[in-house]
Amino acid sequence: MTPNPEAPSPGTYRDGVWSGLQRAMAAVTALFAVSWSMLLLSSGGRLAPAVLATAVLFTALAATLTVRGALVRLGRHDVWAAVGVSLVTQTVFAVERPSQIVVGLRCEPTAATVLLAIGFGPRRLAWPVSLAVTGAQITASWPMDGPTAAVQGTWPVLTAAVAAAVLGPLLRTAAARADAAQEQALTAGATVARAHARREAHHRFQDLLHDEVSSALRAVSMPGIATTQVRQACRSAVDALLRVPAASGKAADLAALLTRLTPEAGRP
Repeated sequence: MTPNPEAPSPGTYRDGVWSGLQRAMAAVTALFAVSWSMLLLSSGGRLAPAVLATAVLFTALAATLTVRGALVRLGRHDVWAAVGVSLVTQTVFAVERPSQIVVGLRCEPTAATVLLAIGFGPRRLAWPVSLAVTGAQITASWPMDGPTAAVQGTWPVLTAAVAAAVLGPLLRTAAARADAAQEQALTAGATVARAHARREAHHRFQDLLHDEVSSALRAVSMPGIATTQVRQACRSAVDALLRVPAASGKAADLAALLTRLTPEAGRP
């Protein structure tokens, strides 16, 4: 299945928030699955075939969302599946007008769809989808409950919508700030580490260069050393001097370099 483009990268604070919201969604749909399963068990064959099929369909959807919310990323495919089931469910309720399906059960397909759309679906479709399924619920409940009760029956859906619209972005914003702070800390640490490594490399090179030049100078100044050894010492010193890094486009100033390499008092 195509990955959810809204989902954050694994291992981030935003990923932790996303996973927590998914587990909360899984808990809600698990409760929906249990409540509709109890309806199926207690109906005793009194449900019309269309209503029974609809109840089985939504129970299966709720169970599927429970498993998916706990194991994989929820995304637009889950939203569209919930939209389809919700619209079919409300259409059947509008036609059949089942007395066994109380308003508390009728709003659950809508609430699940709204939570999915606002919490895990594409942002541009969240509110249009939520309004569409809420309107479908009001339309289905109107003939059974009347206009006032039909509108009042949407309060669980509205509560779910407000909670998802407020808490979700709030948590994700806090997580995004934590991710940004962590990234800045890592970047600063890497910069400091690179600067320290450059200083260490420079100091080690300077020490090596000092040793090579000092050895050559001692070989030249001390009598009794074989000519081949003197040449080898001088060649090593020249090679070390040639390895001195120079500024871009400029030659190394060997006189200045040798001045900096003058042994300190007491140093051989």
